[in-house]
Amino acid sequence: MLITRLSRCKPSRHIVGLFALLLATSPLSVYANEVDDWAAPIQQADLHKAAGRYEEALTIYKEFANKENGLAQFNVALFYQLGLSTKTDKAEACHWFHRAAINNMPGAMQQVGNCFAHGLGGQIDINQAIHWYTKAYQQGVHATYCQIGLLYLKGEGVQKDTGKAVDMCLKGAELGAFNAQVVMAKWYFYGTHVKQDYQKAFFWLQYAANKKSPESAFLMALYYDQGIGMEIDLKQALRWYEISASQAYEAAYLPTAALYWQAFLDHQKESLLAKSYLWAQAHCLSSHAVSQDSLRLKNKIEDVMPNTWQDALDEKVVAHLNKFQKHQHNNNC
Repeated sequence: MLITRLSRCKPSRHIVGLFALLLATSPLSVYANEVDDWAAPIQQADLHKAAGRYEEALTIYKEFANKENGLAQFNVALFYQLGLSTKTDKAEACHWFHRAAINNMPGAMQQVGNCFAHGLGGQIDINQAIHWYTKAYQQGVHATYCQIGLLYLKGEGVQKDTGKAVDMCLKGAELGAFNAQVVMAKWYFYGTHVKQDYQKAFFWLQYAANKKSPESAFLMALYYDQGIGMEIDLKQALRWYEISASQAYEAAYLPTAALYWQAFLDHQKESLLAKSYLWAQAHCLSSHAVSQDSLRLKNKIEDVMPNTWQDALDEKVVAHLNKFQKHQHNNNC
């Protein structure tokens, strides 16, 4: 499957949304005067970016980035990070994030922490990662509480301290950090690093899953599918499985297909049959290993599905997998 390069596409809501998400990590109101001064000169670049004219946008952003415009520096970093109108260059992105961080952009501080934590701009330096994560959460980027916590959990560059890791991720979750809420939900669900507690896991899942976390939505589906602490509710299970599957969480494909197949057997509606095929085929093409049970389900669906549907439905599956850059692994489905 060929996936069109983003730099040659019209802007998608996915890309525009990603810019908005990354910019949202900076509580800009903290530096309102500076941001107001920075925003006006780059308005034309913002318009080019919104229209997908990335080359023109980057030219303007670079001009003002070199004049120490923090917003322009942050945008230049994003262009290199995402590979828009230029080759993806993590080291160059880190360079511009660092300059923006020095100019007091909290979201850039978090990104610089990522650069040092993962060695994206050179060597890994955990002390510097913690330094920049700390500066970020001091400016309101609460997600970095848990990022620091995970460094203590792994004992990478710092002394391992599981208790401190749990405390920091819990604090981040309580402050509304999405990444921390996902982590706490998983830890409580599986009993990892904390005592297993399905009630506490469900509490955090309600936050994380509603923010469209595919893994959290999958775990939420398990509660309703298996009746964990509640009555089994297959309608709700299907709802959450499909939310997860729609974001290409591979583990959700097969149970989504199976529940749609059961719904078709119960109600004999063509739309249910079509959806059962869509998700069964998505599982078949994206999974590294396809079980005999999944092949039997797909065969049952194909036995009753009109042959004339297949090409159109396969196109939808391919479009879905391309959107999330999921390449085909199995050719014998």
